[in-house]
Amino acid sequence: MDASDILDLTANTADRHPGGIVDMHDFRRVSDSSFDTDICIVGTGPAGLAIAHEFCNLPCRVLMIESGDLEPTPEVSALDRVENVGALRQRDQSLVRTRAFGGTSCVWNGRCATLDPSDFEARNWVPLSGWPITHAELAPYVTRAAGRLGLFPTTYDEALDARLADGLPDPRASWSTGLRSFCWQFSIDPHNASTAARCARSFRERNPRNVRVLLHATATHVETHPATGAVDWLEIRSLTGKIARVRSKVLVLCTGGIETSRLLLASRRSSFSGESAGVGNQNDMVGRCFMDHPRCTLGHFELPAAERVRPAFMLQRVDAAGRPRMFVRGLALGAETQRRESLLSCAGWLSEHHAVDDPWTAIKRLARTRGRPGNLFQDLSAIGRQPRLAARQLRRRFMDGRPVVHKIDGLDLVCDVEQSPDHNSRITLSDTCDALGMPLARIDWRIGELERRTVQRFAQLAVQTFERMGMPAPRLRETVRTGQFGLDDFIDVAHPSGTTRMAGDPRHGVVDEHCQVHGVDRLYVAGTSVFPSNGHVNPTLTLVALAIRLADRIKARYFERVSPSLARRPELAVP
Repeated sequence: MDASDILDLTANTADRHPGGIVDMHDFRRVSDSSFDTDICIVGTGPAGLAIAHEFCNLPCRVLMIESGDLEPTPEVSALDRVENVGALRQRDQSLVRTRAFGGTSCVWNGRCATLDPSDFEARNWVPLSGWPITHAELAPYVTRAAGRLGLFPTTYDEALDARLADGLPDPRASWSTGLRSFCWQFSIDPHNASTAARCARSFRERNPRNVRVLLHATATHVETHPATGAVDWLEIRSLTGKIARVRSKVLVLCTGGIETSRLLLASRRSSFSGESAGVGNQNDMVGRCFMDHPRCTLGHFELPAAERVRPAFMLQRVDAAGRPRMFVRGLALGAETQRRESLLSCAGWLSEHHAVDDPWTAIKRLARTRGRPGNLFQDLSAIGRQPRLAARQLRRRFMDGRPVVHKIDGLDLVCDVEQSPDHNSRITLSDTCDALGMPLARIDWRIGELERRTVQRFAQLAVQTFERMGMPAPRLRETVRTGQFGLDDFIDVAHPSGTTRMAGDPRHGVVDEHCQVHGVDRLYVAGTSVFPSNGHVNPTLTLVALAIRLADRIKARYFERVSPSLARRPELAVP
């Protein structure tokens, strides 16, 4: 069973953006050539909407800049094209990045977890590791972020572990191997249990009277004041050739781990001394320490062994706080193991190979195609030859409200590994430009020896752990067993981070502990690009927590005493 059974990634526009009123305008059709606001937020993904959410209906003016429309279009998606010169990455960026209102929250699968306290610590075997804030400082914001993302703010503890064990022998007897049990929770939208929380939907439901959104407006340049170096204005452009400037008290860049560094590096027209290499790049740190989560398939479980190990590691429902919550269990390297063996953070889980004649896969395909020709005979045959299994699957999904148990022909053991910050793993600017004249991001993603050694060691410990639980062990792939990894053994999972990293010392990062760009007053960054290190967990919960924390900082610093008159929404001129 997998997340697609409860999280439909093909939600239509009405599902993404129902209800509520947001003041939206197509930048291509307004006559204004300049805009004045109190807060300008560039990007309407999870980070940007989390910040805007904090200012909904408060007496200050918020302008959100969105490069796309309500839905992705080929013309706008082409602006995400990159030049890749490093490790293999997803070729089709439109599959993993979304220029539309809601950003990647429109299509994410909702998998979430929290960073461990050790992920925030400086580790002498991991260069540039250590956050300038602690796990405890961020914890209250993680709780607030969990509520936004349709998550139950629970700690993964022994009680939850027992509920997910599904009657198998207590796996804690095996933790002497150096691994520990780990759990991911899936975000569930309160309006539609088949999708992850849609940030755009929850934002629209607030009916924010003080927020305007400009669609089809792409940020192309950040200008700083020639005397003070503080942010002065933002340039925006449309694909139709329209250009305008935005002036605001505060500018927040929420454009993701790739686009934020691209924008700062491309902002080379500033007349302020020292910014010919880009805004905030006085120490040549913008774009450096580019990280993702290298993913590796470690090994395989054949039948019937796969059916023996699946129950403890399958998608499971746990009811909490009056609502169903979805969890999946896996294995992670313990912090002590990481310290003792000088390893990175790493975790693995089981990925199912659905059988060709799985009835539920056939049912879903028939529902999507409405019985049109294609695999019609094959699908009807899969259901007709296994009526009892099909009935159990339908009952479990629609009557019991539980994840479907697929028919499988095997399982893979898959892991995600943290990356060690590396100055040479970086984003620079290409000589090739996009349709707006912006240089493409040139990505040199590097996967180091420490990542490879961590993955190999995790695989070895996983085999020992399954054996000590009295369960079949996976058959490791030869490249994993020997540590002789090839170029195609790893794949990125679209978690770009670190390119405007947070650091107390401007020589080692781009933003400070409050996410303000070093040396540039009133310019802030929110999103994965500020992560100093990335642990092994999916980043959305952490990035939303950091965005909420930043919103609190902006409120306290700039808007403690705002005039109620600011709540009035000025009209945009439409020719």
